[in-house]
Amino acid sequence: ISRFDPKSETFLHFPIKHDVKEFNTTASYLNDEGRIYFGGVNGIYGFHPQEIAADTAAPRVVLTGVKVLNEPYDLGVSPEFVREVRLSHRDYVFSLEFAGLQFIRPTGNRYAYQLVGFDRDWQYVGDKREATYTNLDPGYYTFRVKASNSEGVWSKEPLEVAIYLAPPYWRTGWFYGLVALVAFGLGYAVYRNWQHRRYLKQQKEVAEQSTHYKS
Repeated sequence: ISRFDPKSETFLHFPIKHDVKEFNTTASYLNDEGRIYFGGVNGIYGFHPQEIAADTAAPRVVLTGVKVLNEPYDLGVSPEFVREVRLSHRDYVFSLEFAGLQFIRPTGNRYAYQLVGFDRDWQYVGDKREATYTNLDPGYYTFRVKASNSEGVWSKEPLEVAIYLAPPYWRTGWFYGLVALVAFGLGYAVYRNWQHRRYLKQQKEVAEQSTHYKS
C-alpha cells in the first residue's frame, strides 16, 4: 500500500503482512468516516489513514568493509570509523560494503551511491550493499552512499568516504624530476665530451701549424 503526497509529489510505501495474499484491482471502498476498505482473495481489509504511523526515521549508513581484488582489506580500525581509504595502483579492483542502521524492517532498506569524480549521478541499486570499481585513474575521489527505510524515507546526509588512488611511481612528480635530472646530466656529459674533443682537435691543429712553421 502506498500513500501519495501531492505537495511533495512523493510516495510513502507501507509494507503489508505476509498473510495478505492479493488485493482485487477494483475492490476498494471509502466510507463516510474516512475508513478505507480493500477486498482481497482472503477477505476484506480495512483501516483509517490516521491509524497508520509512518516511519520517518531514515537509516544511518555506515561502512562495513572494504575489499581489494575480492579480498578483505585491512583498514587498521573498525570500518564504521573510516573516513578515508588509501589504495595503491596495484589495487585496481576494490569494493566498498555498507549497511543502513534501521532495524524495524531492515529487509526493506534501499541504497544509492555515487563516486564523485567518476559517477555522474546517483546509482540506485535496490537492496544491494556493495559498490565495486575497477581500473580508475589515480587521484582523489569521494564515495557517497545513502539509504532509505522500507517506507521510502531517504537519508538527508549521505555517508562520505574519501578515496585516494596512488599513482605508480613512474607517474609521480619525483620520478619525472629524476628523469629530467638524468636527461640533463646525460646532455651535459655529451656537451662536455664534445667540448673536450673540440679542444683536443684545436690543440692538435695548433701543434701541427707550429711544426709546419719551424720546418
